[in-house]
Amino acid sequence: MKKQDDAELPCEAPSTPINRWTKFWLRANSQPFIWLTIAVVLFFIWAFRNPNPSMVGISYAAFFLFGCLPIICLRKAQLDIKARLEKTLRLQPDQFRRGYPLRYSFLPLVAMGWLILYSQAPMACGFRLSRTSLDHWADEALANPEDLERFQGRWAGIYRISSVEVYGQTVVFCTGESAKGCWGFARVPSASGQEVYHIPELLNHPNLSKDNLRDFPPRDLLSRDIVGQRISGDWFVVYSNYWYYKFVHED
Repeated sequence: MKKQDDAELPCEAPSTPINRWTKFWLRANSQPFIWLTIAVVLFFIWAFRNPNPSMVGISYAAFFLFGCLPIICLRKAQLDIKARLEKTLRLQPDQFRRGYPLRYSFLPLVAMGWLILYSQAPMACGFRLSRTSLDHWADEALANPEDLERFQGRWAGIYRISSVEVYGQTVVFCTGESAKGCWGFARVPSASGQEVYHIPELLNHPNLSKDNLRDFPPRDLLSRDIVGQRISGDWFVVYSNYWYYKFVHED
């Protein structure tokens, strides 16, 4: 009976005035965490405009989730401090909390960011924005294949060209590099399938077309496991297909 009576008693006002710093924690403003989440999502969208992160990095969900994890932990700590102060000062829950805009948008933002990356929309949009420029530079490279160094450092739309390779009518633009080789875009008019390869170890693999294996130049620019996947017309996304390479050799 005593416990029931105590539960019905209203929370008493704190005996000492609440200072500004305490009110700061009691308000538990979510806005900084919302803007941090937006910044992380935008950073990953910009990074995933590149072929290799978009085609391969999405296999590592932790890349994006680890970027959001510190924000989640900080927000949880903020709410724990707020709850502890309310209990210590015997305040009503959310007595000092304000109705901030976007207050409940943290998890939807994380989910939306993940869906955008998973759909490969940043790379698809980046290619469409850059295709006119890529076609122009490809025509320039075919017109003068002896002087390809002039393209280094130039921009094709939103992509910076690090190197160019010409093999017959195939033009390969390397826009980034990793431990597995280069990534970028290639215009391959002779390709008939949806994928092109340059993997010397797979020359005798029964499931690969030998014609496609000749579409990429066997030169130092390209990694031994480089793969191109058709994105639009004669254009292919060039990336290091590590998991495919590993899967074939495990079989």
